[in-house]
Amino acid sequence: MNRKGFTLIELLVVIAIIAIIAAILFPVFQKVRENARRASCASNLKQIGMAITQYTQDSDETLPTRRLGITDPTEYESWRAMIYPFVKSAGVFQCPSNPKNGVTDFNVNLPNSTEPSALKASYAAARYDGAGMGGPHGAFLDDPVTGISIPVALAGLQTPSSTLEIVEATSTYSELSVTKLGYFDQCANSGVDGCLFAGHTSRANCLFCDGHVQALSPLQTVDAGEGGSGSVNMWTTDNSGFASSGDQTRALRILTVSAQYYKP
Repeated sequence: MNRKGFTLIELLVVIAIIAIIAAILFPVFQKVRENARRASCASNLKQIGMAITQYTQDSDETLPTRRLGITDPTEYESWRAMIYPFVKSAGVFQCPSNPKNGVTDFNVNLPNSTEPSALKASYAAARYDGAGMGGPHGAFLDDPVTGISIPVALAGLQTPSSTLEIVEATSTYSELSVTKLGYFDQCANSGVDGCLFAGHTSRANCLFCDGHVQALSPLQTVDAGEGGSGSVNMWTTDNSGFASSGDQTRALRILTVSAQYYKP
C-alpha cells in the first residue's frame, strides 16, 4: 500500500496555523514574563523599605536625605549608600526590567565620593522641594534657596501610606524630582538623565513611606483635581496640592511624558 505524503498546500496550512498560534501566545508569554519581573522589582523595593526603616531607627527617626550634604550641597553620596549597610546586596537596587539597571550610580564617579561602585541605577528618591519645610514638600527635598538636602522626620509624614518614598527611574541620579524639567522628562536618554520608569506594562512600582509597594501609572500619583488620574497628590507629605501652579504644570509634563513613552 502506497503512503501519501503531505502536499505543499497542506504544509503551508500547518505553518500558517502555527504562526497564528505563536502570534496569539507570544504577547501572553511576554506579559507573564514582565509580571514576574515586576514582582521581583516589588520585592527589591520592599527590602529597600525595610532598610530605610532600620536607617531611621538609627537616625533619630528621620529619613535619609537624597544625598549626603546637609551642610555641603556637593552630591557625593546618595541615600542608596546610606542604607546599603542595612541591605548588604547591591542587586536589590537593580530592577530586572529597567534599561539602565547595569549603569553605575551617578554619585560613584564624583570627586571625594564614598559611594560603593557596585550600586547601579533603577530606583530614585521621590523628590519634591515645593516651598521647602515651610510648605508642601515631599519625603525627599532640597532647600529651594541653598540646594542643601534636608532630612524629613517621620513625625512630619502626615499621610505615610499615600506619600511616595522611592520610585522607579531611568536616570542615574539619586532622585527623581517631579518638577525638574530637562532632567526627568528624558525617557529615551541613554546618559544620566531619564524619567519615571513605567515599563511594567505601563506601570511603575512605587514604595510608600509606610513600607508598602504599589504599581501605578505615572498620572495616578497626582489627584484628578490637579490634572492627574489619582485620588490624592502622592508627592507631598500631607497629600496636599503642589505649592504653585508652575510646579503643577512641570509635574504634569514630566509624568505625561513617562505615561506616553510607556504607553502599550
